[in-house]
Amino acid sequence: MKGLFKFSKTPLAIISSVLFVAFMVVLMVVCLIPHGTTYQYSAKLEFGGQSAESVTYFTFKNDKELEIKSETKVNGEVSEDLSMDPIVAFYKIENGKLLIAETEDAEFMEVGTINSFEIKGINPSTNEAMAMKCNTSYVLRDLSIAFMVIGGVLLAGSLTLIILDKKGIIK
Repeated sequence: MKGLFKFSKTPLAIISSVLFVAFMVVLMVVCLIPHGTTYQYSAKLEFGGQSAESVTYFTFKNDKELEIKSETKVNGEVSEDLSMDPIVAFYKIENGKLLIAETEDAEFMEVGTINSFEIKGINPSTNEAMAMKCNTSYVLRDLSIAFMVIGGVLLAGSLTLIILDKKGIIK
């Protein structure tokens, strides 16, 4: 028991501080990057007793190329007839806005606003607002917050033990 108490003081304080700071840095980096790697938008339809789901993917390949792919599932199975072959477009990001073009020399068209978590724009086929989400960024954000909380709780517990030991309450 004495060994656990001794570990819970200084080593645990150092480990939990490092854990907290490391995941705070990861959270800041995830929030500050201009875009994630793959965004997806899903739309579900039901007609005549059948269900269909259309999923569109925007995958950023490098600093210039963006691959756009669409996949349609009818009753849970991918339909090759309704799915779209990948299209490679060129992109640039200016002031938080995503611009795409068919070629590097063509005129760029604004798609919407972009950050590391989502692309917000207007669905051209329905004229409704849509948000494409980057699942990887959301997972990294949630894990970072969870480990920051764990590190903070451990640090608070460790500092409490250190203070109580200094005051002579715990022997």
